[in-house]
Amino acid sequence: MGCKKSCWFPHNWLCLRGLYWVFITLFYLTLAITLYWVYALSTTPMLSGAAYWQSLVSMLINSLSMMLGFLTVAAILKVLRKIVHAVAPCCCEKEEKTEVVATKQDK
Repeated sequence: MGCKKSCWFPHNWLCLRGLYWVFITLFYLTLAITLYWVYALSTTPMLSGAAYWQSLVSMLINSLSMMLGFLTVAAILKVLRKIVHAVAPCCCEKEEKTEVVATKQDK
C-alpha cells in the first residue's frame, strides 16, 4: 500500500526511462545547435585565417564533448533501467496488474 502512494510524488514522475529520453533530447538539441553554429560561423565573415579555425575547432570540441556526455548518461540510464527492471520490478506495477486480474475474474 505504501508504494502505491509513493508513485504519485513528483520526484517519481520522471523515472529512468524518462531521464533517458531527456538526455537523448539534450543530445539532439546540442547537435542541432552545433550545426547551426557551424553554419553561422562559416557564412559570417567576422573571422578569417587562424582565428576562424581556432574558434571553429574549440566550439566543435566543446559541443562534441557535451554530446558525448549526454549519450554516456543516456546509455548508463538505459542499462540501469534494464537492471532494475530485471532485479526488482516496481511494486506499483504489480499491484495494478493484480487489481486488473482481480476485476476480470469478478466478471
